Amino acid sequence: MNAFLDYAEKNTSAAVKARQRAVETRRTKAAEKAAEKALAERDDLFRLWKRWRRERLDELLAGPHGAAARELVAFLRAMTLDDGTRLVEFIRTAGWAPADADTKFEI
Repeated sequence: MNAFLDYAEKNTSAAVKARQRAVETRRTKAAEKAAEKALAERDDLFRLWKRWRRERLDELLAGPHGAAARELVAFLRAMTLDDGTRLVEFIRTAGWAPADADTKFEI
């Protein structure tokens, strides 16, 4: 190790070491609190996003293209990784051409 650091450690008073530990403890607690706050904020944003997505999906399913959208949702829930070409063909034949741009974006 470094001889100078060893010497400084031996000659640092107990009071100074206690203050250093207190500072480090406060710093650690503040970092933990900030991390917990960030996680809580992320969870809140995710919950709001899921609600917003659910509202958008409900609007799509209740709209003029609701029947086709329900068929697509059922297909997506049942599809596997090997069904990629079937998905492309399903979208192509579903008749989404007359749909407005927002509906196509949601699909």
